[in-house]
Amino acid sequence: MTIANHSEFLLKLDLQYHSDEPPVEEAPIEETIDPGIETEPTQVQDEEPPATTQDEDFFEVKYNKENMRISRDEAPAYIQKGLNYDKVNQKATDYEQHLQRVAQITGYSSIDELIQAAQEAEQERHIQQEAHRLGMDEEAYKQYVAPVNEKLSTVEKQLEEMRFQAFQQQVNTELNELKKDENFPKFEQEMFELATKHKNMTLTEAYEFASLRGLKEQIPSLQQQAEQKVVDQIKARQGKHVETHDENAMVSLNLSQEEITMAQKLGLSPEEYAKWKS
Repeated sequence: MTIANHSEFLLKLDLQYHSDEPPVEEAPIEETIDPGIETEPTQVQDEEPPATTQDEDFFEVKYNKENMRISRDEAPAYIQKGLNYDKVNQKATDYEQHLQRVAQITGYSSIDELIQAAQEAEQERHIQQEAHRLGMDEEAYKQYVAPVNEKLSTVEKQLEEMRFQAFQQQVNTELNELKKDENFPKFEQEMFELATKHKNMTLTEAYEFASLRGLKEQIPSLQQQAEQKVVDQIKARQGKHVETHDENAMVSLNLSQEEITMAQKLGLSPEEYAKWKS
């Protein structure tokens, strides 16, 4: 037997020896409880239901790189606007494609070049018309008249801006003054409608017109209140007169308050009741 075979034989004997050994049974471990120590029963905590918040009534969206919260009630309106925007955006895309083809056909590399060329052509046509109207050469018109017209146009734009600023200042001044009136909220909407409808009407005039119209509508109610006030005053005076008359009757006719009341129920005057009594 070679050394390798001998080693293999010994290994087999060793494995057989260990496999024939009976397994060692482990004694069960008993849990001992000290009677002197009280143990508390383990309480199982009820799982709390997830808290409901009002966040479920809102959608969080991103607009202009900022997060916005939109309620469920507002969501349909925004969705409709989004759908309309898709239609408008599609139309804009179609128009842009058409303009791009027109630019390519007419020899321009981009839409911007096409628009600039159209503006220059319009300006050139305007120069030709003005030069022809004045009986001048186009070059002379460009050299002498066009610069003056350009300056005049700039001055007109500046004047228009100044007029707009003055108008805006006037509106703010009028509004600040009108808001001092406690009835301003009642006639504010009608005031703006009148001022928009009648271009030459100022806010102050529109407010006065609206407030007068409102007072006119209140006249029947005010008239009824005034009439009722007069009637109440007359009744009050009559009541005082009857009370004074009754007091005088009680003294002069020797009648009690009960007798005065009885006379009124019988439809008799205190004097008639006193005669009837005697």
